[in-house]
Amino acid sequence: MNNKLTIKLHDEFPELYVYQISFELYDGWYKIIHDLSQKIYDICKEKGYEIPIAIQVKEKFGNLRFYLEAGYDEVYDAIDEAEKLSEITCEYCGEDGKIRENHGWYLTLCDEDYEKWLNRDWK
Repeated sequence: MNNKLTIKLHDEFPELYVYQISFELYDGWYKIIHDLSQKIYDICKEKGYEIPIAIQVKEKFGNLRFYLEAGYDEVYDAIDEAEKLSEITCEYCGEDGKIRENHGWYLTLCDEDYEKWLNRDWK
């Protein structure tokens, strides 16, 4: 994810992103990660929980992976929902997408970005 969006997440959710982690993915999932971060804050505020600490956020096999040091059932449920949403959201542009495979590499992409990926014609 680009530096501007990374800094925005760190600034807006400092208790969640205590470690200055990098987000090992493209910008298209920014909204999913932002919404998940807000949902984690909302759940913890409502339940009186401490904000968990994120240790890694990345793409793996075309899916979002969001790892915490520790968490709560409601938070893990929110993470599961976000990870499922990533399976139908282009990780490059944020539009509707699906998991694509090319020579053992998996990405979730819309049709247009899939063609660019196949032709190695990224923006």
